Amino acid sequence: MNFADWIRRREIYRKLKLIRLPHVRGVKAPTIIVFLALVVIAIFFLSGGIYNYVEFTAGMLFFVTQYGNQSVFYYPKDISAQLLGESLLAMLFYGVGMVGCYVAFLSTRYAYRRRQAWILLSLGITMIVMAYFGFQILFNLKMG
Repeated sequence: MNFADWIRRREIYRKLKLIRLPHVRGVKAPTIIVFLALVVIAIFFLSGGIYNYVEFTAGMLFFVTQYGNQSVFYYPKDISAQLLGESLLAMLFYGVGMVGCYVAFLSTRYAYRRRQAWILLSLGITMIVMAYFGFQILFNLKMG
């Protein structure tokens, strides 16, 4: 006797089986809209949107440094602070990476059209690599 059979023989199983939850009828949101909303919210959180919203000085797109009066969109040599321009750039990189993942996923639909599948897979991987190296460059700018 396995575990499922053991559970089915118990009295609590028979009582729980009789419980019917009410069915709520109404408008059902399309899954693609819910998925896109969750992706946008995740990108907003990952790129530091809450930090920019809470911090008062984070509303600046860029500032002028004291080293040669050049304007930059990031805090140099400070990994714990972030400007709005840097956050927007991180959002762009996350978006490019997510679109790259989706395009690479779309290539699986064209398994019998090798050329189209190869083009979509190459485009998706290229976008993912661009997002990765964009983050690396941004990180090296902040640290260096």
